[in-house]
Amino acid sequence: MFVIGDAINSGFLLTAAAMVWANVFQIRRHKMVRGVHWFQTAHNCAWGAFMLCFYYPGLHQPFSTASESALLAGGLVWVYYALKFRRN
Repeated sequence: MFVIGDAINSGFLLTAAAMVWANVFQIRRHKMVRGVHWFQTAHNCAWGAFMLCFYYPGLHQPFSTASESALLAGGLVWVYYALKFRRN
């Protein structure tokens, strides 16, 4: 029933996850953050946790649930590095 919508949404989430993970590798390589505040990504992680725990499972969208997991993991790692390498 929702398989097509779930697959399309999952594709968008996986694209976002790939971009976030690229940012994780970039911040880890440069060991600095410039021009972005960590709180924005932390907010998106909180929203992603809600989506992962309540929204997608409630809609029975397994592909979106799995894709959101990859996106949330990348966001959490990015926030960790952003806080670790921020300028005081």
